[in-house]
Amino acid sequence: MGLLAFLILLGIHYDDFNTLFMFTIFYCAFSLIGEVVLKGFIYVVHYFKVKKWQIKWIFLFLTAFFINIAIISSLDDQLTGIFIHPETKFIVSLFLAALDLAMEWDKI
Repeated sequence: MGLLAFLILLGIHYDDFNTLFMFTIFYCAFSLIGEVVLKGFIYVVHYFKVKKWQIKWIFLFLTAFFINIAIISSLDDQLTGIFIHPETKFIVSLFLAALDLAMEWDKI
């Protein structure tokens, strides 16, 4: 019951567990594509030998943020049984972008 209450507090409303499960499966599938795009941007940053670490991190963070918000927004639009508030999309995308870059720390 704790996870369900947490989702409601975040502003995620869903019809049933199948919708929530399908959202999770589709997010994982589309995030694999997003991960390939992010790795491509990491390669581009290394290829152009960006020296300033602040510019590199801001660019990669914004890239990861926009990839995550695009995936979440498109799934929210396509799956009619789930509704995610815009503020929640923004906050979750920020968190996931930070998590993506933390996992790629050694490659950046």
